[in-house]
Amino acid sequence: MSKANTHIIFDLGNVLIDIHPEATMEALAASCEGNPEEIRRFFLSPAHLSYMTGEIDSAAYYRAFCEQHRCTLDFAGFS
Repeated sequence: MSKANTHIIFDLGNVLIDIHPEATMEALAASCEGNPEEIRRFFLSPAHLSYMTGEIDSAAYYRAFCEQHRCTLDFAGFS
């Protein structure tokens, strides 16, 4: 008898869902202090890694982003 699968691994970005990171960074830059390149660097930051690994939640990630870029988007607009 074989064991039942307990985990599923999949690649979401540009495999199951089309994503457009450049457009996202340009839109964020339009609502925040900083240019798209500065926004791009945030996505390589320790805060982003902490968010991607579940160490911080969406609200903490939003606060970290806004503190660094003085973003005028509310949480709903950021999400």
